[in-house]
Formats: sequence, C-alpha cells, structure tokens
Amino acid sequence: MEQTQSSTGTHLTLLAPPQEVLTLIVSQLCLHCHERERGRIIPYTYLERECDFNKPELSTWYYLNRLALYNLCLVSRQCRSIAEPILYHEFPPFWAFYPSPSAYPDWADRLAMFLRTVGLDSAKAAYVRRVCIHSNRMRCGGDLELAALAVREVFQARGIQLGPVYDAIAKRELELSDFGVRPGSRPPDGPKLEMGVLLLLAVLPNLTSLVLPNGFPSIGIPSQAIRLLGREQLVLQSYEVRASRPGGFLRYPLNVLEMASETLTSLTLDYPLDLSLRLIEPVPLPNLRHLYLLNSSIGHQNLKGVDHWLFKLKGLETFDYESAGSCLHNIAAKMVYRLYITNKNYSSWSLRVWLLMRQLDIPFIEEFRPMISGTFSQPQWKEFSPVARVPCLHVLPDNPHTDSEPLILWDSLSITTFLSLSHPEKPIYPSSPQALAWSLSAVAEMHSSFTSLRDHLAMNIGVRVQLSYPLPAGVVNDLQRLNTLWTEGLTRFGGPWLVGKEFSAVDAFYAPVALRLRTYVGLEEEFFSREAKGWVERVLGLESVREWVRDAVGERLREEVHDKESMGGEGRRVLDDLRAK
Repeated sequence: MEQTQSSTGTHLTLLAPPQEVLTLIVSQLCLHCHERERGRIIPYTYLERECDFNKPELSTWYYLNRLALYNLCLVSRQCRSIAEPILYHEFPPFWAFYPSPSAYPDWADRLAMFLRTVGLDSAKAAYVRRVCIHSNRMRCGGDLELAALAVREVFQARGIQLGPVYDAIAKRELELSDFGVRPGSRPPDGPKLEMGVLLLLAVLPNLTSLVLPNGFPSIGIPSQAIRLLGREQLVLQSYEVRASRPGGFLRYPLNVLEMASETLTSLTLDYPLDLSLRLIEPVPLPNLRHLYLLNSSIGHQNLKGVDHWLFKLKGLETFDYESAGSCLHNIAAKMVYRLYITNKNYSSWSLRVWLLMRQLDIPFIEEFRPMISGTFSQPQWKEFSPVARVPCLHVLPDNPHTDSEPLILWDSLSITTFLSLSHPEKPIYPSSPQALAWSLSAVAEMHSSFTSLRDHLAMNIGVRVQLSYPLPAGVVNDLQRLNTLWTEGLTRFGGPWLVGKEFSAVDAFYAPVALRLRTYVGLEEEFFSREAKGWVERVLGLESVREWVRDAVGERLREEVHDKESMGGEGRRVLDDLRAK
C-alpha cells in the first residue's frame, strides 16, 4: 500500500498487487473458472457448466464480462498475462460479444474473427479448452471469402496442408459427402461448417471439451481427415453432440470419439437411445466416468441387451438418459440379485438385508453358505465376499451370454444404499426430509452402535433364555436407547412402522432386536414402552419374518460360539430349545 496526496485529500493506492491477487480478481469475471455456488475460485481451470444460454448469468459472461477481459488486456502486460488465458479458454462461435440473439454472427464471420485472433497465434490457441458450436444459435452464412482467406492464412502460418485431404477425396478414400460436397463438384474454397471444425481440432492442441450440433446430415469429421491435418490423437475429456434439428444427425461423431477414447471422461449424445448405444459400443472408453444420453424418451425395457455392455465400462459412475432418471434405476429391472447369507438361527446381519428385499418385493436368488462351527472366522466365504462376511450381494446382468463380472457389495449398509438408489420406487428410505434424516441416522446407529447388546445378547432364534440380574450397565443403556429410539419414531411419524406407514430400511435393521426380545425372556416387559412393544408384535407377525423363523428353528447346525454366548454364562437358564433335533 502507498499513501498519495491529491487536491481532494489523502488516498491509499494499491500498487503492483501480487499476481495471485490479480488472478483471483480477474477470475471472478469468468463463468467457468470458479464455482459460484460454493464461492471457490480455481483460476485457469475449466469447470463444466450447463450451456443454457437463456440464463442471465450466461448473457453477462458472454457479453459484459468478456468485454471487461478484453479491456484488461489493454491495461498492462501483467493484466494481459492474467486475462488472456481466461478470455480465450472458450470459443463460442455463435455468441461473440453480442447481447441480443438477433445479433448473432454468421458462422463464417465468427470463424474468420477467431482465426485472425487465435488461430494465427499458437500461444493463444494453447489457451483454448472448450469449443461450443450449436446451430440453433448460429447462421451458417456470412462472408465466405473473408473466412476462406482467414483459413488459408492459418493453414500457411501453421504449416497445415489441405492437399492430402483433397487427394484423399479424389482417391475416394474420403467421401465427398463427408464434407458436404456433391459428387462431380470440386472441393470448396470457402469453409463449410465441417471444414471449420476440422481446422479447430487441428490448431487447438489443448482442447479438452467439444460441443457439436447433431442437426447437419452433411457434417463429417472423419478421423482420417483429422490425422491428415497433423493430429494423431485428441485430448478431449468432455464431448457433447447436442440437438439441433429433428431428424438430422452428425454423421461422424464417433470418429472424434475414437481419437479421444483414452482421455474421455464425459460423453453426452443427443440421439435416440438405441442409436446412441449402437454407435458407442464398438469404441473402447477405458476412462469414461459419465455417460448422458438425451432425446432417448423410451422405457427402460429397451435397455435389454445393453446392461452387459455397461458393465464393461469399469469406471462408469453415471449413466443417465432423458426419460428415466438414474442409471441404477434404469438398469435395475434387468439385473439379477444373488444374496449370500448364512445360518438363519444365528445371523442377524443376513436377516436385515434378506428381510428388506423380501418385504419390499425386490426379487433375489438366495445363496445359503453354512458356518463352520467353533470360530467366527469363515475363510471359505472368500469365494463370494472380499471380506469373508455375510451378507454379500452380487448384482449381475440378466443375460446368460455375457461374461461381465458382477457388482459386489459386501456390507449390509452399502447393500441398502445401493438398493435405495436402484429402486427409488420402493420405500427403502422415506421421501420427507425430516423422516429421511431420522431414518438414515437410525440405520447408521444400528450399524455402528449397540455393541454391549451384541456381546451379551447374541442372536439365537430357536431358544428361550432367562437372564440373571442385574444386567451389565452397557446392556441396560443399549436397551433404554432402543426404547427411546423406537418410541420417538413411532410417535413422531405416526406409525405403524418406525418412520411412518410403510416398512422401510429402519424396520429391517432393527428387526433382529425384536427376535432377541423373544429369545431373552422378560426384557420386552421391563424396558420397552407400549408403542415399542406394539412395533415388536407387528415385526414378528410379518409373514417374511415367520418364514425366516421357521427356517431358523429347522436348522440342525449347533454353532458352539453363538450357543455359548447366548445360553452359557453365570446365572443364565435355558427355558426352552425349539430347534430341530
């Protein structure tokens, strides 16, 4: 800071601010260099944002803010070094600097302006990260002679030869129609839209995001032509083919895709679903994380046969198409669930997921794997579970001809979360924010707490045991907490289940405790309210729970560790043993 004197008084002036400070200030002028919602600024980093050009903030960015960046380039060399990378990181050929849609420039005019300012300067070309061409907001006309002159200037300055492209067309190695040229006519001197795109791909070495229209049947971007212009591969991370005119489709969208297959992480296609998938399937996309298919308003029954291909995209995190929401919801109907569980008399964790899926009518194949008696460690379960524990859910495509590996979920909480995402139509979790927050917390509490209850009151459905008193303090605390939690849920959300009218994940997670209250006689009467006892009766009255109990008491395995924990110990007395002899 420096103090200066003037006729109006003394002022503090900021002279030569640090580069970092100027960068943060200038980045505020860029729509894409910081996250407005979080206030986080990431200079020179392109953050993908929705291209809805009717939003006021986008009009501001493409008009006023870009003018401000241009003016900053004229202030000083320091300001220019900061503003230029932000100013040139995106090329929107239809917007230029016009505040009104009626003033959108023609494609040829905009291309000429861009080539004269950026195309001729390799340093500026290196700044460009995103090219967005959308024919809904672009007139394909303009001064073709001016644009053709600019194209020739760039070709000459950058050492790019069009001769090999024209030779390939002459030899019919490239079809004339690929460039919108009718058979029998000579290659155009003026830049067609597709020739302009080819040029942009050739002169922008750091392009990571490309948006093209699908509405020009004549558009062709053959990968051979791109290579003839000197680019062997593209480094695109995001590629979008957006809707333009009904019935028109980009003829070669996947040639670009092929050249960027190693780097691409996000792909958006605006085609009917079956066409999109048919075009994409042959292209290896090892790093693809997000796949969005628009204009695909068909039911998820049309995804049959696609699921095996989706499973080959090992890194895919998001698959969405216009008509049906999340990926998991769309493909769930075509999945086969295999649920691995163990002995029903002893395994409370097996019961939780089994009961949830059975009660909410989510079909699955039950895979029973018995315990080895005398030890908690079950190494033989490694064949289906990476941690050798149950429950474990395998999710496989319903296609006997595929060799895709299954999705494997080896924890009851992760399985429940997966099912809630896969089946949003099921009341696994409630939709009300208050009920959802409560139920998520209650499920997590059961998953992580109540250790004294588990240690002293082991699951053993087929016996009745009288405990000795006083009970350990930890057990008393756990029982009191259970009563408080159940009573709160039933009174707060109106019952008859813990979060309202429908059976949910919370009920499934606490159902094994209801069975323990039958095993250990007297606890229910001593520790639980009338509301909580009513919930216990409803759980035990479910046909699915009765089925589990029948299977449990029918088992002949006597697991020594569980039996010792539940029936052994000082003062405990076995009142009855209902298990099969």
